[in-house]
Amino acid sequence: MYFLIWIGYRTYIHVPFVEGHHPRSGFVGDVKAIVPVSTRRVPWWICFLSFAFLSYFAVLVYSERWEPRRIGLGEDFGTKDMVISEVEPNSPASRAGLRPGDRLLSVAGRGLSQPIDWAIFADTRDLGIPYPIELERDSQPHRVLLTLGRHPGDPWHRLERKRYVQAFVLLLALAMAFRPSRSPATLLCAWFLAAFGTAPLFPKPEMMAIWRHLPLPLGAVLWIPQVSHFMLLPLFFTFHAAMPRLLFRQAWKWFLVWTPPVLVSAWGIIKLFRSVYYPPHFTTVPEWLLFVVGLIILVYGLGGLAALILNFILLTDPSARRRMRVMVVGSLIGWFPSMLFLPSIFWGPLTSSPVVWFFVSTPYRLFSLSLFTIVPLSLTYAIVRHGVFELTATQSLAGDEELRVEGSHRALLRD
Repeated sequence: MYFLIWIGYRTYIHVPFVEGHHPRSGFVGDVKAIVPVSTRRVPWWICFLSFAFLSYFAVLVYSERWEPRRIGLGEDFGTKDMVISEVEPNSPASRAGLRPGDRLLSVAGRGLSQPIDWAIFADTRDLGIPYPIELERDSQPHRVLLTLGRHPGDPWHRLERKRYVQAFVLLLALAMAFRPSRSPATLLCAWFLAAFGTAPLFPKPEMMAIWRHLPLPLGAVLWIPQVSHFMLLPLFFTFHAAMPRLLFRQAWKWFLVWTPPVLVSAWGIIKLFRSVYYPPHFTTVPEWLLFVVGLIILVYGLGGLAALILNFILLTDPSARRRMRVMVVGSLIGWFPSMLFLPSIFWGPLTSSPVVWFFVSTPYRLFSLSLFTIVPLSLTYAIVRHGVFELTATQSLAGDEELRVEGSHRALLRD
């Protein structure tokens, strides 16, 4: 992981320069412009990574659209047993013959004496396997088989609203990656958008069930987007701290930025790997880790927006400020509500605070999702209308010139 970060750091800072006039730089006369990574031929690795992210999104949509998302029952736990409160029609539970009021004793040989026992089964269930369920109905023992999977005539599930937004974000990322001229800033933005456009952070059981049955090469490819999902926070901060030029260039500062999420993500990647390939595996997340993850989201989210604002304030060229304005305003309006919603997801189980639960309520979630649509729209406008990534080339050059002048001054003072 750190090797990839080091490569990106060296690529972004130590890019070659050529003499020439940049048509949209806002400078007069000859300036040095960053040479694009590629002009016509698309590198093979961009095609490979695009295939990986598209494959992940396809498996995600398939698992939500064509596979049962729920077993189809509601449950209540008493002192020792699990009682079915409701059964959805035309669901795996109804096909198995389960009824409201049934008292479940065990599933797949595992007793159901507390909620975590059912949670282990719900989060590690597989498709197409008949699970024996022992139950009690009208004081009489019964045994039924529960099989998960689609049947002819099953209704198609509607996709969540956020998947449509993510599809647009993913297409925007691919358009940026396949641009004729690809600067390091463009590729960084494409990576961040592709990771965000294919999230979730942790796949649902239906997707994991499909994942573990994929051919090994295709299943291995899906880990590229999945690891990128765990890196969303440092990617978010890095992207906003690099627009239109790097806020700071010292390698040790970027090391500090990336280390905390890498350490937390290492735990998540190991647990997810075991859940995908070695079920049944269920791990309760420690409360301290829920708090830490929520805090990291808040710090990196607000820190990234603060870095974007600071970079905008430091711009002295009026033309550059005008070209960045739409993106900055769109990012603040679209991202800020989400930065209150996302930490609250992790803090909700830890507190009964009405403030935290307000930010995870359905009205606020829909509100934040609606405002988030401004982010890809404003970014698209800034790219097409104002050539914002061409601006990063000239601003990176200006930063290099400032560093060279500062180094010359220090050398003169030493002499």
